[in-house]
Amino acid sequence: MVDELSVKESAVKEKRIWVRVNRVCNNGCLFCLDSDIHDGFMESREAVEEKIRRGREEGGERLILSGGEASLHPDFVHFIEFGRAQGYRWIQTITNGRMYAYRKFADRVVAAGLNETTFSMHGHHADLHDRLVGVPGAFKQAFAGLQNLVGRIVVNIDVVLNQLNIPHLHDILEFYMAMGIHEFDLLHMVPFGRAWRENRELLFFDPVEMMPHLSLAFELRHRPGIYMWTNRLPAPFLEGNEDLIQDPHKLHDEVRGRREMFEEWRDLGTEPVCQGDRCGYCPMEGFCGSLRKTLADLKGTSCDSVTCDADHLAFLDLYLPRLKAAGGGVSFVSSSPEDTLCYVGQFPERISTSTLVTANPAAVLQQSDAGGFAQWVIDSLEGASPEVVAAFCRRGGEVTLPFENGIDDFLSRVPASLREQVTVRAVPRLFVSDSRRLDPPLSVGLLATVGEVVGMPICLSGKPTPEEREVRVDLRLMNEEGKLDLALFTDWFVLQEYRVKSLRCASCAGSPRCEGLHINAVRNYGLGVLVPFEED
Repeated sequence: MVDELSVKESAVKEKRIWVRVNRVCNNGCLFCLDSDIHDGFMESREAVEEKIRRGREEGGERLILSGGEASLHPDFVHFIEFGRAQGYRWIQTITNGRMYAYRKFADRVVAAGLNETTFSMHGHHADLHDRLVGVPGAFKQAFAGLQNLVGRIVVNIDVVLNQLNIPHLHDILEFYMAMGIHEFDLLHMVPFGRAWRENRELLFFDPVEMMPHLSLAFELRHRPGIYMWTNRLPAPFLEGNEDLIQDPHKLHDEVRGRREMFEEWRDLGTEPVCQGDRCGYCPMEGFCGSLRKTLADLKGTSCDSVTCDADHLAFLDLYLPRLKAAGGGVSFVSSSPEDTLCYVGQFPERISTSTLVTANPAAVLQQSDAGGFAQWVIDSLEGASPEVVAAFCRRGGEVTLPFENGIDDFLSRVPASLREQVTVRAVPRLFVSDSRRLDPPLSVGLLATVGEVVGMPICLSGKPTPEEREVRVDLRLMNEEGKLDLALFTDWFVLQEYRVKSLRCASCAGSPRCEGLHINAVRNYGLGVLVPFEED
């Protein structure tokens, strides 16, 4: 039996190269986020070939040709052939489907080596689809295009969810399943282009009101052979259907798609023009809020903590004056005892209030002063023992342990008198499979006996959320030029900051102080574990 989780994670890990070949479209979708840039521009054959070639040199496995409407480019078939010649394993395109109504064109793209076509179909009959795409007759053409390709290459469907088609979503999916289509991508609108400028009242929807229709449609994914994905759909909309939450690593696609905007924000301080009323409708709201704070922290005159590793020590001198002004400490992340000893030897005066993040605390404890560190953050219980933790606590140190399988047994072997010096940290996992493999069942257990619990809502930990230092600088996010690296920042955000709550959490007295659960913990445990409470 095929493991659907493995299939979806493999798809996320695959190196995909997106190449936009034009800014032209023959539809006028009411929700189009790119309508402002559809200026008729066609990329030259040479420019597209260079992008395809460079993507393959960078390890690209799947080539995705997009627009506008990519099939309108006069060299579209050539680009498929060129991608095949460059060695891409899989070639895909996204389309409104109308060009494929011409049988000769459909035959040419199949012969050229196109593997997969994603049709954007937003209704199951002409009245609904044509209204949403703004062109009478579009449904008839696109449906003919589907018929010309189904059974010859992989064909799947994406649907942009909106107030007009969600009440019919179950019937829409049923209609295309009857054609032999087995894979569907349900897209959330974003507040750009026509969707926001002209049609926000018509299209944007109340998730609570639409939940019965969404839930009915989501049930179809349980049919044999059906794959259903969501794209940008906020996690709180998917309570009870958490397996449909989009993998958070897809944020990289969003950042790459607006790289110029984010680079201007980083380099020039030019904040996005979209900030304001539309932020509450945008799936990037949390990312942009975290980026805004990080950029401000990097430019600040003082900071509470600096995180560094052996590869970024060269930047530490730039931030130590700000750190000393605030009386803060350095958190040193070490992958080996050798790195730690090198750090201690070079900078002994800087670590009186410092933290060591390590997978090998026993090696450091062998030093007469425990390496000079005041705190340990232990990456894994496999690299520690209750005896080592207790020995460090007896020296007055503080220890942070990961919330992972075996934590209750581990804590039971730390003397109760020392547990107040222990913090338990919910560990954000890179993939949901990691959370399922490493995280224990949620239960307060011995967590009530430790000093603090961080990264976990009070309704699960039984402990108030501790206040964190406000100004943090993580030098590991820097590129060689000393600038914030957007790709590294996106990885960091996914792993450390991407947290969500249930829609029900709005009624919780603890909500203003609670960040929610990490996205992959939600995908593992489900949002149903969150229990709103009244202030006692």
